[in-house]
Amino acid sequence: MNLSSTKLDTYNTCAYKYKLQYVLKKKGIEEKNTSFEVGNLIHKVMESYREGLDITEIYEHHKNNYVLSDFDESIIKEMLVTAVEMYQPYIGLLYDSEKKYTCALDPQLSINGIIDKMYFHNPDFPKDGKYKISVIDFKTGKRKYDNSTQMKFYITLIYKNLGILPEEIECKVFYLRLKEIIPYKFDQADINEFITYLRMVSEVIDKRQSYKYKFGYYCKWCKYKLSDCEFYKNKLLLEQKNKGVIDENSNPQSI
Repeated sequence: MNLSSTKLDTYNTCAYKYKLQYVLKKKGIEEKNTSFEVGNLIHKVMESYREGLDITEIYEHHKNNYVLSDFDESIIKEMLVTAVEMYQPYIGLLYDSEKKYTCALDPQLSINGIIDKMYFHNPDFPKDGKYKISVIDFKTGKRKYDNSTQMKFYITLIYKNLGILPEEIECKVFYLRLKEIIPYKFDQADINEFITYLRMVSEVIDKRQSYKYKFGYYCKWCKYKLSDCEFYKNKLLLEQKNKGVIDENSNPQSI
């Protein structure tokens, strides 16, 4: 089994969606969502951004490939200014953008991930610490979330691929819209415990014959809600019947 932070998050959010996406490989129906467009564009711009380049010029080069409103554009420009300010301590350092790592934890389980930005420090930087690598991930949403699982994925991948100890890796999440930086720090014991957890979860996923549906906040953005998810369609149908919007003879296929 191959696990990523996204796969694990999907499984924990709704196991039935995991089944549709990763087991049955259903395509679903992708809906245009300006929040996703903004996030994708920001990631594209930041992937290209480095010292000596004008971030506004990079944005102008890419923006025509995305569907944006005037409001979106104003928000994006503000977030890019924030991004440049947050990246100042890392200017001049060697780095990788959108670096993909994979590793085998055992013969039955491998993990992978793509790191937004990874900076390599000089041996004496910072002088008051011992970090060798700074991992930077950026978010464009309006809310803060616990990103510890995602950061543990990244640290495990760096540790297994580069041999850098977890204590020597600095992790930060840049919330560009909120103008806030959230740090994460883990030691070897944390990562050993995380690897044990991944092995346990992978066994549960691998042996499960049925995947339980979980209705929640993210259902309204799920690409399977009106194509392959009978649970969501039946719930929507029941709500519409209760409101008198449709008659009792309607079926999920008609909505």
